[in-house]
Amino acid sequence: MKENALSLINILINEEHWVKSSELAIRMNISTRSIKSYINDINDNYKNLIESSKNGYKIDKALAIKLIKDLNPSVPESPRERINYIVKRLANCSDTSDKIELFDLSEELFVSYETIKKDISKAKKVIEEYGLEIVIEKNKVYLLGSEKNKRELLAHILYKEFSNNILNVEFLKKPFPDYDFDVIKNILLDSCKRYNYTINEYSLNNLIISIMISMDRIKQNFTFKISDESKSCFGFRENELSIDITNQIEAEYGIHYNSEELEQFKVMLIGYLLQADFQLINEANIHKFINKEDLDIINQLIKELKQYHFLDVSNSDFIVRFALHIKNLILRLKSMNCTRNPLVEQIRNSCPLIFDCAVAISYKLEQLVGYKVNDDEIAFIALHIGSALVHEKAEDDKVEAVLLFPQYYDFASKLAMQIKEEFSASLNITRVITTFEELQFIKDYDLVISTIPLASKIEKEYVLINPFFFTKDKNIISSKVEAIKLNKKKIHLKKQLLQISSKDFFIKNYGFYNEEEAIKYMSHKMHSLGYVDEDFYNNVIEREKSSSTAFDYIAIPHGMKANSLKTGMFILLNEKPINWGGSHVNIVILFAINSDDLNIFHDVFDNLITLLLEKNNANNILKSESYEQCINSIINCL
Repeated sequence: MKENALSLINILINEEHWVKSSELAIRMNISTRSIKSYINDINDNYKNLIESSKNGYKIDKALAIKLIKDLNPSVPESPRERINYIVKRLANCSDTSDKIELFDLSEELFVSYETIKKDISKAKKVIEEYGLEIVIEKNKVYLLGSEKNKRELLAHILYKEFSNNILNVEFLKKPFPDYDFDVIKNILLDSCKRYNYTINEYSLNNLIISIMISMDRIKQNFTFKISDESKSCFGFRENELSIDITNQIEAEYGIHYNSEELEQFKVMLIGYLLQADFQLINEANIHKFINKEDLDIINQLIKELKQYHFLDVSNSDFIVRFALHIKNLILRLKSMNCTRNPLVEQIRNSCPLIFDCAVAISYKLEQLVGYKVNDDEIAFIALHIGSALVHEKAEDDKVEAVLLFPQYYDFASKLAMQIKEEFSASLNITRVITTFEELQFIKDYDLVISTIPLASKIEKEYVLINPFFFTKDKNIISSKVEAIKLNKKKIHLKKQLLQISSKDFFIKNYGFYNEEEAIKYMSHKMHSLGYVDEDFYNNVIEREKSSSTAFDYIAIPHGMKANSLKTGMFILLNEKPINWGGSHVNIVILFAINSDDLNIFHDVFDNLITLLLEKNNANNILKSESYEQCINSIINCL
């Protein structure tokens, strides 16, 4: 389709009323005859797209928008896509004298002037946290802020666009057709290998994207200004590695890194690197690789893990890996080069307790270094500390079984060994007996596995299997073991829920507008009954600021530390969703935690989130009209 025909369609899309050919001719600076010719051509190819009458012309907007999208798939369609387009356009203006006409944006995006103004208003909120400002003057718009902040914003937009495909390299290549992703990747890997560094896969993709953004900006002459005060704070090897890599990029793509760009490249690069010889690093020599200031911070974080989160921090391998990660994280925080993590939501939802622990550690780090840790970096901390989490349980997960097998050579021992090997992770055979009468002398067991029918009924669970232990017998035992484990879990969870909750801490359909109102009400009630001190509300709000405790339609707020007077759980059900930091929440469970009951909190916290993230479970619980119904609904979800 000709450019003038597209322009004509764009004008009509943005008009609510009939437009005469004479008006169209003036606006497009062509003759009325040409207008009629274009309209005839358009309708010949796209039947009845433009309607004509004595009042002028009118277009079928829905069909026109679809047509434009089909002809040019790159045209943004949704508000989010348009906002990203506008921000990128503004970032690519050279200075405040290079402004964009709002009407030009309207034509580019095939939307009305008013829609563009609304999109820009939303875009302002997106860029605020990056220290940038959108300015509108006389129907012209431009972006104010530093080059560093613009690059950070562009990286943010890029990763948001490809958040579901962050590990798909083909998606990461599309925005930079002038640069070969694989060439840059090989330059990095080969150079790092020579200098004895390594980069994990997540960090590698992050780093390559950041490098390509900087290359593209340099190519367009959007560079950092050279500062006389800029001095390198890195060692000889890091400097040589950075120069090696940038020299290869310059030779490959004909761009030039000035001294300030090179320094920024070093900051960006070093924050992603790991010692390739970290197997040689241990607690005794780690001070050679991490400066004293950072090491003091790391030791305080490890102390926090041990003191408040039941973590096993005695493992030397964990300490070394955790320390090296925090060292690089501190550098990234100081240089505002945070890593994007494609696993954030997966970790938050599937490992809520580990993520929550990582939030607490990141909050402590924020207090020590003065920089906020975002959810992407929190998820990386969670990956490190997950392996060290010791989830102390009040009972053994395994089912305790007694095997009944009449004495016949060593067949009973062989069968017991077969069962143990098959069910080593879920079942313990504590006794092997030869007669039914022996059962009366055994007290603690969950299941009887017998090769003969029992002489009479027993109170415990029972399965009858073949002495030769066929596949059918394995399935029978497996099914019974799972049923017993589920029942034990129900009993245990109900006991814990009743221990920390009460009728006083249950409300439904209160008209709270947002999380602050809900938390304030529940905190006040817990304080009045002696569960928390006056500062509890502020602690919970502080925790929310670090990382929202909302998981889709549920929220589980709590303080950053287990320092409440008593452990308690407050349940709020709201059929009308509460605005919870942008999420729409129907179920709120507020925890007050005493350090003596951290193991209970761990159990209940993990179970509740896992259960409530299933929509059917949440809907059933939301129907509860009383405290008793609510507790029973939770248990029945298991």
